[in-house]
Amino acid sequence: MGRTRKRIVTDIPSDSESVDGLEDDDDGDDDTDNEEESNNLAIEKWKKATKTKDDLPFTEEFGPKLPDDIKTPLQIFLCLFPDELLDIIVAQTNLYAVQIKRKADPITKDELLIFLRLNILMGVKKLPSYRDYWSSNPELHDDYVASKMTITRFGFFLGNLHMADNNKEPTRTDPNFDRLYKIRPMLNKLNDTYKMHWGPSIEREKAESIGSLTYLYRLSKPLYSLQYKSPYESDYLEMQHL
Repeated sequence: MGRTRKRIVTDIPSDSESVDGLEDDDDGDDDTDNEEESNNLAIEKWKKATKTKDDLPFTEEFGPKLPDDIKTPLQIFLCLFPDELLDIIVAQTNLYAVQIKRKADPITKDELLIFLRLNILMGVKKLPSYRDYWSSNPELHDDYVASKMTITRFGFFLGNLHMADNNKEPTRTDPNFDRLYKIRPMLNKLNDTYKMHWGPSIEREKAESIGSLTYLYRLSKPLYSLQYKSPYESDYLEMQHL
């Protein structure tokens, strides 16, 4: 038997077809070029429409703005923490004690200043617990702190210090609801005194502007507290809703 040969036929494009194919490729290149030119024009147009605004010159004086007779640290503190604020704290703390029927002598402005002074001192000389300053252990006991106020009175200040009347606090459905109502009098007064006695630099002005926007944004959100998980369970912080 003889072998049968199979002929493989391949279509070879004619010259005209080849030319047409080249013409189609040229049209694709033209479309790409036109698209790039359009993008470049759009970018150029965007750049021309963009305008830069130079910052206005900063002409304010910055630094402390204290009266000439203010010399000591206590005088500086009282400039920032004035008598008006002390009076508010004294009045609201005594009012709160009456409202909850707490049996204790009303506090005075002098007592409040001692309490604030001891808190500042405790921030410098730190002990594991505030009770340690009155400890019978001589290695912990602080004669100065113990001589200025008893531990019972100091604890009364810690548990009853108030700056606003709880009975007048707006409810959550009230348009005047304020998450920081209980410390709002202090915040307002400190804002006033700091503006009065300190002129910020331009860098601080920018930072405070950003901080104010962040502060207002945070007030619109629920408050959170950081809660540490057990190291045996996880090694990260959990944000727990109050």
